[in-house]
Amino acid sequence: HFGTKYWLTNIPEDLLKYWETCPTHPALNLPPSNPYIPENLSMLSDSVKSSSIIGVNDVNLTDALPQKLPVDVDGVTLWHVVNEKFKTPKAEIFCKIASPIANADVKNAVLHELFTSLLKDVLNEEVYVASMADLNAEFTCTDVAIVVKVAGYSDKSVLLFNKIMNTMIDCENQLTETALKREMEQLKKSYLDANLMSSKCCQS
Repeated sequence: HFGTKYWLTNIPEDLLKYWETCPTHPALNLPPSNPYIPENLSMLSDSVKSSSIIGVNDVNLTDALPQKLPVDVDGVTLWHVVNEKFKTPKAEIFCKIASPIANADVKNAVLHELFTSLLKDVLNEEVYVASMADLNAEFTCTDVAIVVKVAGYSDKSVLLFNKIMNTMIDCENQLTETALKREMEQLKKSYLDANLMSSKCCQS
């Protein structure tokens, strides 16, 4: 068709025999099982108590209004609210990690944004695997905080959230020089682009 040249030929017998007996190439293999695939899709009972979930006693987690839960940790505030509308075994975890020095000066503001970018880079593969199981994670850098959101099936949401928190603590040991240089260049480029846009606006 369309004047394309082609030919037909038989595959040599020795090549066919080799294909029948050749070993599997070590680079060809299935990925490991996805640890974020939910195993429990049941809905929490209407009578469930918080002690069975997060270890906070005498608080009913079925209340439709947001509740501030008692937590014996300085600097930590914990809220919980039930979504009664969709009746699905899903949950959302919002974690806002605020720091008084995040935007104290130019250096801290840049380091704050750079750390968030590096965190995304380090966790990129892990977040992708989780997304294949309909469990998603987002990282946002604000003026004074890093905001982490995990949303999806509740059965493995805490597993991903803990992975993110542990990575934040140990991020320095998981970085590569290449990733650091790449994110620094990206951040520098974004600042230059923002400066060009502001200059253009001032001229107009």
